[in-house]
Amino acid sequence: MRTLDAIKSQILFENLVVILALPYSIYREYSADRMKWNEAGNLENIFKDFVFLEPLSKSDIKELLIRRIHEHLELVSQEVLEIASDFADGNPRDAIWILNKTVFENVGEKRISKEHIVRTIEKLVGEYFAHQLTLTENQRKALRALTDFTGSKEELVFELQKSGIKRTTAYSIIEQLVQKKILLLRNGVYRLSGKFKHVDMDSLFQIR
Repeated sequence: MRTLDAIKSQILFENLVVILALPYSIYREYSADRMKWNEAGNLENIFKDFVFLEPLSKSDIKELLIRRIHEHLELVSQEVLEIASDFADGNPRDAIWILNKTVFENVGEKRISKEHIVRTIEKLVGEYFAHQLTLTENQRKALRALTDFTGSKEELVFELQKSGIKRTTAYSIIEQLVQKKILLLRNGVYRLSGKFKHVDMDSLFQIR
């Protein structure tokens, strides 16, 4: 980090692309951090600190995927691109990563469908989370109600109340899910992480 910070003024120029090579071990740690903690890993933290990367919108990430696979677009359904864009949580690397994983997991298929990418995500989430993350029944109920939710904290509490969760309990659930990185908070807006949006919580996670 100190080395990169010292040279950043020498490598950031308009209309100039600088490619840095880093040891594979750093990337491996980064990949593990992305899934285990659902936040930027060591590698991305380095670049965020000196080029101030901002999360991309879902539409931007979807466009990136389409441009990347445009020659083989007929082999991937639109639902796959939607789910991969959700999974990314604003990080295009994650969208490309889960799309690659899905292709490798289903290399014998003629076309990649929604079922294929959902099955791949469930497998990965299960490997990284299932044995270390437990959810209460109220937390599961909240997640089922928030699949497509995006909004403020008050809107989130109201949505949980409509599902039969008491107001005071709703506030507690929100804080717990944010701590678990299942519920994301950015610029005052809450939404369910794309890592969990398309998986069956009841079958994947323990209950307490």
